[in-house]
Amino acid sequence: MLDDGEPEPGNTPVICGRSYWLYTDRGGILDVLPAVTDRVEKGELIARVTNLYGDVVQEYRAPEAGIVVGKSVNPVNQAGSRILHLGIEGLPDDYPDPAASFAGFAVLPDLDDA
Repeated sequence: MLDDGEPEPGNTPVICGRSYWLYTDRGGILDVLPAVTDRVEKGELIARVTNLYGDVVQEYRAPEAGIVVGKSVNPVNQAGSRILHLGIEGLPDDYPDPAASFAGFAVLPDLDDA
């Protein structure tokens, strides 16, 4: 049964106007550093590929600031494998204002208060 009380506060939703996957160009053992929902800055180290001996083969940095929407959790990595899915926050410039979409609608009264 559902509680009729106030909903528990949760994480604030994030709107991403675009997103894309980043891929490796070298094979080896992949270690993706940020967690899902972490924000990363441009140039921040996001992943490292090492060989079986632990030598660093390649490091990957965030090409721009964004939020991690998804990430690879499989350490076995071939060239061309996914590293992480980077979401870029904000609406695209040509996107209509969401508030304007509801400007013509009336707000209904709360029936519980009647």
